[in-house]
Amino acid sequence: MKSVDEIRRILRAHQPELEKRFHVEEIALFGSYARGDQTDASDLDILVKLNAPLGWEFVDLCDHLAELLETNVDVVTRGAIDKKPLLRHLIERDLIRV
Repeated sequence: MKSVDEIRRILRAHQPELEKRFHVEEIALFGSYARGDQTDASDLDILVKLNAPLGWEFVDLCDHLAELLETNVDVVTRGAIDKKPLLRHLIERDLIRV
């Protein structure tokens, strides 16, 4: 299981590629990893802000992040949570920006 610092380093190192290939403007961690209560069975919750719509390429982004980080990921877009204020509040209280 990778530490939050290690995950952040990996994501920062790949930020230019993520921006160019998938239009990722910002990336952050939330959920159990952000709270520090993750277990070996935890998936990694990732929030992304996109500067262009992805369509089906969103699936490729999720797969790519899972490969980079060598763990299961759940990816949520900023646009999706902005439409749900309660969900946005729950996610933002634990947010760790990359």
